[in-house]
Amino acid sequence: MKKRLLVIGGVAAGPKVAAKARRGDPDMEIVVYQEEDEISYAGCGLPYYISGVIGERDDLISRTPGKFALEGIRILKNRRIENIDVQNHVIFGQKIGSGESFTDHYDRLVIATGAYPIRPKNRRH
Repeated sequence: MKKRLLVIGGVAAGPKVAAKARRGDPDMEIVVYQEEDEISYAGCGLPYYISGVIGERDDLISRTPGKFALEGIRILKNRRIENIDVQNHVIFGQKIGSGESFTDHYDRLVIATGAYPIRPKNRRH
């Protein structure tokens, strides 16, 4: 029986995990859920694009959903994962725009959603 990997997060780490998993197991079913419309872009390169060092926005994109599809990796964009049932290996989410709910099951799960920056408190000595 095929193993099923779900990856939550499609900016940098998530697509890398999916590609590595594909190389490790050519038969594994792999699905990447991404909340945004863009996937596999170099988020760290955004300041270079904004400043003009990188001229084209598309130069930040590593791979398109079509390229992932050629490797048998499904990319599901505009999907927000709202809950995870770790005991039953099920995720629950909502399609952005329509609000339609969905569920999916997994054998393996990777959460690669990144982080939000925080500003340290100004400490005076």
